[in-house]
Amino acid sequence: MAKADADSSSPFGRAWFVSGALVLLALAMVAFMVWRGVAGEDTPAGAPVASSPVTSAAPTMAAETATEEGQCKPPRVKEKGLPAEAPEVQWERHPSGGVVPVSKKYGPTSREGAYWRCSARTASGAVVSGISLAYNFGTGDKNSASDDPNRETLFRKSQFGSNIEFGTVEGYRVLLSNENEAEVEYLLSGPGFHGTMRVPMVWDETKRDWTINAQSNDLGVAVVEDTTGFTMWR
Repeated sequence: MAKADADSSSPFGRAWFVSGALVLLALAMVAFMVWRGVAGEDTPAGAPVASSPVTSAAPTMAAETATEEGQCKPPRVKEKGLPAEAPEVQWERHPSGGVVPVSKKYGPTSREGAYWRCSARTASGAVVSGISLAYNFGTGDKNSASDDPNRETLFRKSQFGSNIEFGTVEGYRVLLSNENEAEVEYLLSGPGFHGTMRVPMVWDETKRDWTINAQSNDLGVAVVEDTTGFTMWR
């Protein structure tokens, strides 16, 4: 397991705590992206650095991860049920600016562009996929959500603002997992705060990849005090 910068891993904007009344995504806490337009800053000079450095996204051969039609070639792994412990991951900076978990075994394996995709059709694949999908979607990639009449509404509500601030992904818990659906709630932290972001997903047979379930009303965000029940990466 590797650790990321204390100020980066997932969206949780500082303004989210101050303006809890912002519509639907309860925008922002120092660990979440304020989905309605609060947003991140660069790491301030002198900020502490984690013992394990964040790596840049390794170039991936598109031929190994996608077909000519743009379908993913997801990792083929065998996994029954939920993982007993957190998948082993590395931490890489997503093009959105946040730092996300990636796994050689589970994905996302396609990381050569602005939007990362192609993860295994397993519970662990969904776990490593969810944060990247949320960041893809929040920075303009509608295709990271399922093709549904509600997608446009969810897309408009979910776009990141220009001053996004990222917090740290600490762990997760799987709320739902089967061959066709998954729902993962991520635990994120900022200075003195914890919060969660829920990412519902469905498997897209055409894309051969996980996508955000566009039938959802939002990517649920909440401030929490009790962090028990989460599988921790750190």
